[in-house]
Amino acid sequence: FPSDLLGTVKVSDGTLYRGASIMKTELADKPVIVAVEAAAAGAVNANLCGPGTLDPAKVAGKVVVCDRGVVDRTAKSQEVQDKGGVGMILVNLTNSSEDADNHVLPTVHVNAPKSLELKSKLAGNTALTVSLVKGDLTGDPQAPAPQVAGFSSRGPSLASGGDLLKPDISAPGVNVLAGVSTIGNDGDQFGFMSGTSMAAPHIAGFGALVLSKQPTWSPAMVKSAMMTTAYPLVKADGTPNTDPFQGGAGHIDALRVLDPGLLYDSGVKDWLAFLNGQGLDTGAPQAGSIAARDLNLPSIALGSLVGEVTVKRQLTAVVPGKYKPEVAMPGVDVHVEPQVLNFAKAGQTRDVTVTIRNVSAPVGEFTTGTLTWKGPRTVSSPIAVRPVDAQIVPSFSFSSATGTGSGTMDLVSGSDAPIAVAMEGLAPVSRTAISKTPGAYAATNDAHNALLRVTVPEGATFARLGIQAERNDVDWDMVVYAPNGTGGLVATQVATAAASEFLDLQSPRAGTYYLVANLYSTPDNGPANAAAQAVSFAGDAGNLTVNPNPIVAPNGTATAATLNWTGLQDGTYASRLHLGENGISTWVNVQVGAGTVASPAGAPVMAPVDGIPAG
Repeated sequence: FPSDLLGTVKVSDGTLYRGASIMKTELADKPVIVAVEAAAAGAVNANLCGPGTLDPAKVAGKVVVCDRGVVDRTAKSQEVQDKGGVGMILVNLTNSSEDADNHVLPTVHVNAPKSLELKSKLAGNTALTVSLVKGDLTGDPQAPAPQVAGFSSRGPSLASGGDLLKPDISAPGVNVLAGVSTIGNDGDQFGFMSGTSMAAPHIAGFGALVLSKQPTWSPAMVKSAMMTTAYPLVKADGTPNTDPFQGGAGHIDALRVLDPGLLYDSGVKDWLAFLNGQGLDTGAPQAGSIAARDLNLPSIALGSLVGEVTVKRQLTAVVPGKYKPEVAMPGVDVHVEPQVLNFAKAGQTRDVTVTIRNVSAPVGEFTTGTLTWKGPRTVSSPIAVRPVDAQIVPSFSFSSATGTGSGTMDLVSGSDAPIAVAMEGLAPVSRTAISKTPGAYAATNDAHNALLRVTVPEGATFARLGIQAERNDVDWDMVVYAPNGTGGLVATQVATAAASEFLDLQSPRAGTYYLVANLYSTPDNGPANAAAQAVSFAGDAGNLTVNPNPIVAPNGTATAATLNWTGLQDGTYASRLHLGENGISTWVNVQVGAGTVASPAGAPVMAPVDGIPAG
């Protein structure tokens, strides 16, 4: 931070604490109180200084220590002022950003762990006073930069099975002086802002500058130049932070971005092929199909590495010459062909294959590294791979005329060691047919929404509530209201672009849940059908076996196991199988009989209701 964005908390015992601040006036030797000790009668979470949570009799004339979180930061200082306080110390409970917000009264925002030390010192010690002064009086060294902000989202991405590495790159996004709307900002035209909404315009501006110098470059070329020329972020101790799931390829480097040496390019056809490969209807089958891992990006990711996997890339020369690959990837064998790329002139392209196999990297977690081309320029790309016990589709569906039957489960082994299979279920599934037309969400039963009450029994270790669409070109959304343990309900929205929606609950609270299914859209705005579903598990039901178990096959080998079920009544059943000990699972769905039974005996009770109880 520059000195004019810093303030200091001076405690009367002589200790000093630095934080972010743009206060216009200073405070000297004021009494101080921790917010939880100044709670209004009946207030909940008064430590957060939310509106109406502080007692004026306890706050008047004092500086209040407020915890960061949940409530808007400037709303906290407003609450302090409204109750007669004269200043605020905002404390991070965990390491995160310090924000120079435009507070209504003198404020210093202190980061952890110093913030925790300060809060502990002031709690209950009425003999201490504090002064809030401008600038940094501590003499402590500035924090190393650039660091990833504590609030910044991290990878890995769940999209495409983890075969796309996110984030891509980092840019300044904390305490950026930016234009703001005068509405809601007391007429101010500028303010210090933080978040992706600040980092993104930095990247967009860099992109515009690059295109002003290289107007023929594609968007993918611009992105490639930014990523392969980025420099490492740092950790809190100043050492390089090379974790691509925190900062992507690194921090944007304005001095190198116009001289990347090599570029990874992709165009509209490539992205249409990628979308086709994801099973989406692009209307352009002529574009073909590309696996996510083979999309020509300046990064490589494999969310499920079994056996040996080959990834394709193509490089375009900006600066011609000879380039040789260097790979830094602990525990993983990465072989690049060809071993030398020779470009005679700018604009030439060369195809590359990268073959990846696990040697000793931990199974079930990502290992990261880099692929660097060294030649006239240095061109670096992050790599992230996750070796897994097995590669298997998300679900299998079977049917049998009677309660005894069998099916085949195909998979690819990811381990030379035996792979044990553990089971939850088979358990009976409740199903309620619904038919709606697209329209606005409401927690009721009407033309657009279905509201159902679902009972999750005692002893359930897992539950799944969901909406199974009848066809894939529609969009159902869902909200689940779950018991919070104090007589109220907490809502969870599940609203993706997928046709169907599901919410998985690990160790669910027993009790009454409310499920709202909303039909968001259909291609012709006409009606659509679906089934609301509920299932709960309490371990292995003893009605499903896997043969063989454990599964034994060499790493990278396709194999199969037989599933046998018995003792089932007519209806729908579900099981969740866990392969190995590192998070690989698949669902097994079994339909017994003609499919006319909505809920076999023992399924969670599901019934339509007219409304959700108040409170």
